[in-house]
Amino acid sequence: MTDTEMATMLNGAVNNALIKKAMKDVTDVIGKYGPWQRVIFILFLLRGLPTAFHNLSTPFFAFDVDHWCKRPSLFQNWSIADWKNYSIPLENHDDKVEYSHCYMYKLERLNGSSSSSIEDIYVNKNKTVYCSSWEFDRSFYQSTIINDFDLVCKNGWLISLSQSVYMGGMTAGVIISGHLADRFGRQPILRYSVTLMLIAGIATALSPTYIFFNIARFCLALGVAGAQNTAFCLLMEVLGPEYRTKVTFAFSFGWATGLMLLPGIAYLLRDWVYLQIFSTALGSILLSYWCFIPESPRWLLTRGRYKSAEDIIKVAADKNNMEIPNMQQAIVQLKENIEKEEQKKNPNVFDLFRTSNLRKHTIFIYFCYFSVAFVFYGLSLGQTNLGGNPFLNFFIGSSVEFPAYVICMFLIKYVYRRTSLLGFYVIGGVSCFFMIANTDELLWLKITAAMLGKLCISGAFMILATFAAEIFPTVVRTVGVGSSLMMGRIGAAVAPFVKELGEATHSYVPPIVYGILSLLAGGFIMLLPETFNRQLPDTIGDAENYKKNIEKENDDFYEIKQMTVDK
Repeated sequence: MTDTEMATMLNGAVNNALIKKAMKDVTDVIGKYGPWQRVIFILFLLRGLPTAFHNLSTPFFAFDVDHWCKRPSLFQNWSIADWKNYSIPLENHDDKVEYSHCYMYKLERLNGSSSSSIEDIYVNKNKTVYCSSWEFDRSFYQSTIINDFDLVCKNGWLISLSQSVYMGGMTAGVIISGHLADRFGRQPILRYSVTLMLIAGIATALSPTYIFFNIARFCLALGVAGAQNTAFCLLMEVLGPEYRTKVTFAFSFGWATGLMLLPGIAYLLRDWVYLQIFSTALGSILLSYWCFIPESPRWLLTRGRYKSAEDIIKVAADKNNMEIPNMQQAIVQLKENIEKEEQKKNPNVFDLFRTSNLRKHTIFIYFCYFSVAFVFYGLSLGQTNLGGNPFLNFFIGSSVEFPAYVICMFLIKYVYRRTSLLGFYVIGGVSCFFMIANTDELLWLKITAAMLGKLCISGAFMILATFAAEIFPTVVRTVGVGSSLMMGRIGAAVAPFVKELGEATHSYVPPIVYGILSLLAGGFIMLLPETFNRQLPDTIGDAENYKKNIEKENDDFYEIKQMTVDK
């Protein structure tokens, strides 16, 4: 063997060894975050705009407009003020006297009269009857689902039901899209989800009945959840680990921007059909996914589609100015690493409840996720009913999410998880209690408390996502975080009915419920172990002994520190 052949062989062996050591993830080949990933991130950021419009459009679809029993044909020439004064009884609503929305005095004919003249009809103020139909104040809002589908009085709870149906669709969408994306790939499910969003969005705007409206909205939610879930999954698979936390926070800015735009567009359009059409048109920008979003190279490798994965990796590396000295060896090494990871992934949700400490941690995280989603959507849906200008209230309540995200970025990096969450939950919970201020003089306090509560709950939502991922051990982390998110979806689906609870009891009840749930969640957080700057558990055994391991780390740190001082 010549010296040249020997050098070539040794150099090849060294290169292979270096590749085996360095190529642990796809991003080690294509780059952690470069122009290629940036395009994907920006396109996924745009997803937040229509998602925000669809998820929280209900307050503007069902804008709280005044309504009263419809005037009979004989009284059509009467003014509304005269009709109310003549036939509508006064009622007490939350310590305010106003005309009834659901009842009117009974109109009776004079004895023996068969005339259809108004003079032969009198009002029996000793009897009230339930309205058979209604008239609505259209002086500001031209059309809502309330007056299109008569969702008032005994049918008023159907407004909350429609929002819960939508959240049910979101929950189903996460489950279905997750399974389909794992089987058929991220790219096709993302494309079909976007297409379903557009079709269902148009169907929603054309809904002839309340039932059709709910079916269309459920399908719309399936598409929204599918696009959101799959986009996030694909994005995490093409980013380097050190960028995932930052991008996770930045991923939410599209959502927050959409929420800020929503009240302005609703104010300009003032018609739920036009608002739905606008939301669907806004979502049409996501059709760009058909052209510009590639398949996840990691998913392709898990499916043995090495040629397709290699083609995408070459394009990504080229756009990121990365050189790949030995593509074939890199692909083989990535395949081996991914297969090893996939072999470890055989968990199910029951594994979270097999041991005592992990079971306790799971239950606490579940409750915290349920609470934070419940309060977040409860406050968001109720922003238009605080008093004052509903559009301005919604805008301010949405804009506070930006400082919440910025604060979270700092807290994630420098502050203990439990301390951060406890602060958010306690301040947010106490703020909710101040929302019971229900007088005109204290309206500023009520609105300020609601905005502060929204800021804190938004922050808790973000910190909790990181905390939950750190609490669950590696072997069940995916199923732990996924099932926790499901509990959050359930909380979001239940939240709209708090409005009905408030109407059945008192307007004080919803903010009190929000405050109690927030404080309870803060209490449960303190029963969980701290994870900040700690070695994360890998096995269920590590999770069981997590507290002991932390104490041992502290003891070891103290001994090292003491030895240093003594020296």
